[in-house]
Amino acid sequence: MHSYDADPRRPSWHHGCGEPDPDHQPAKCPHRTGGGWVLEGVKSRAGRRTVAVPPQLLQQLLEHRSGQAAQRLAAGPAWHEHELVLPRPDRQPQHPSVDAKAGRALTQRAGVPPLRLHNARHTTATMLLAQGVDGRVAMGLLGWSQTSLLTRYQHVIDPLRRDAAQRIDQAYWPPEESP
Repeated sequence: MHSYDADPRRPSWHHGCGEPDPDHQPAKCPHRTGGGWVLEGVKSRAGRRTVAVPPQLLQQLLEHRSGQAAQRLAAGPAWHEHELVLPRPDRQPQHPSVDAKAGRALTQRAGVPPLRLHNARHTTATMLLAQGVDGRVAMGLLGWSQTSLLTRYQHVIDPLRRDAAQRIDQAYWPPEESP
């Protein structure tokens, strides 16, 4: 189990010189202000939580952590510890486009249409529903404080419809007992 309490954000850069030239971008301004990575607190109390990790995933995470020891040595003084699971080699937060690119490659290899990474929340919420996980437990795992998010993210899929029909069938027409 791990407790999450920080969220990386990357605010925009702003000019520091007031240069009116449209080709002079804030990110390239030698006197720029703002910008860069900022680790902020979570948006709500529900976002600060301890999560249970499936044993197989936990083993993979532990192996990943031990492999980062070599990265720490290679980075030397450039090493920044932010307790991030998948940072850049120097431990700074990854740019979100890195995850998006990896997600596109993964869906392409799987032969499914490309999806936004955010869609994984819908998939996770729906899989929890299909597994019969109580709504309050799903809310806790996903960091939700409002029950309305269950109806937004959990989708009734065909296997759930078939299961409901089977249960109704068994309730109204139970199998006959043999003598």
